[in-house]
This record gives sequence, structure tokens and C-alpha cells, in this order.
Amino acid sequence: MVITIINHSIVFILILLFLLCTLEPVKRLQLNPKFRFLKVITRYHSIYAWLLLILSLIHGLLAEKTSASISGKMVWMILLLLIVFAYFRKKMPPSVWKTIHISFSVMLTIGIIAHITHAVFI
Repeated sequence: MVITIINHSIVFILILLFLLCTLEPVKRLQLNPKFRFLKVITRYHSIYAWLLLILSLIHGLLAEKTSASISGKMVWMILLLLIVFAYFRKKMPPSVWKTIHISFSVMLTIGIIAHITHAVFI
């Protein structure tokens, strides 16, 4: 019972961290003068990614072993690859890095939606 409550709390934090990570491209819009807090919040984009990785690993260890754990492992691996590629971005042309980052971010988003849908409804 306590583990379930802790795991659900971690899931809530994971969703918030993921939403904070997805705010990164929004700060480049022309809304900056109105929403200066976006610059402050998105400053910690890489920290949010690492926290996502660590907390999602803890979530996976605490979660019940269901068929949703397979999709969770796949999503976790996509996140891990996204973070690993981030460390090689300086050796890539910016256009290549942007393509890789956007592609993996889209895969991660689709994977998270599929994982949550699978875990909740199936």
C-alpha cells in the first residue's frame, strides 16, 4: 500500500518533469516578454531530463510487473538514448543534433502516452 502511494507520487512528479522539459521550445516563441518565467523554468532542462531518468527507473522498480512494464522499459531506453546523444551534440552539426533531439523527443512523447494509456486502460 505504501509502495503504491510512493509510486503514484513519483508518477505525478514524472509527469510534471516531462511537461517542464517540453516547455523548452516554447521559450523561443515571441511570448518571452509576457512569460519571462519560462526562461527561468527552462534553464534547468538538462537537470529535468536527469531527474526524469532517475525517477522513472525508481518508478519501474517499484511498479507491479505487468505488461505495461515492457512499454515502460522501451520509453526509458528512448530517454536514456536522448540523454546520451545530448553529450555528443557538440561534435555534431547543429542541424543534425536538432533533428536527432526532436525525433527522439517525439518518440519519447508518443511512448509516454502509449505507456500511460496501456497502464491505465489495459
